[in-house]
Amino acid sequence: YKGSTLDRSVLLDPPTPAPLAAPKAEFSQLENGLKVASIDKGGLTARVGLLVNAGSRFETSANFGVTNMVSMMSFASTAHLSQLRTVKSLEQLGCNSTAMCKAGREETVYKVDVAREFVPLVVPLLVGNVLFPRLLPWEVKATAKKVKDMRKAFEADADAMVSDLLHKAAFCNNTLGLSPHASERCLSYFTPETIRGFLLDHFAP
Repeated sequence: YKGSTLDRSVLLDPPTPAPLAAPKAEFSQLENGLKVASIDKGGLTARVGLLVNAGSRFETSANFGVTNMVSMMSFASTAHLSQLRTVKSLEQLGCNSTAMCKAGREETVYKVDVAREFVPLVVPLLVGNVLFPRLLPWEVKATAKKVKDMRKAFEADADAMVSDLLHKAAFCNNTLGLSPHASERCLSYFTPETIRGFLLDHFAP
């Protein structure tokens, strides 16, 4: 094999390599109108995301900060699982550190990175958190205590603060000018009834 480099096969009849095809995005729509976009990259892990067309621009004077409240109450108790069972399920699937919910001005995104064989188990967890949260009063009260700390962390980020102030100035505190970050003055709206009302108005498929 003198003179043969490692990129050349030393077999007399080397097998023909399988053609590689670029992954293609597939789109479908369920009967209830929910749109599904998927792409198979052949990896060992999968990223499952659920995007809801509801953000801070849909807030009113009766529920300021509710979008941030929804994101903070994600992966808590649902009609099917308690908060402890939800957390333990995510831990067993190895995705407790990747499960997150981020609220923006126009959308709310639930996302989980998990091994692809566990996708059938993660999807019901996401659906339960979006459509069937229990919003127990003691869980809401415990979460409300974190608003002040989250606000301090947000104000310490100069880039985020400048972007938020620019939106407020551009849209005069209307629609996109409403901040997706709750402040202390929003604590009076931090109730199960306020959150449930917003979910019923904007989270139903």
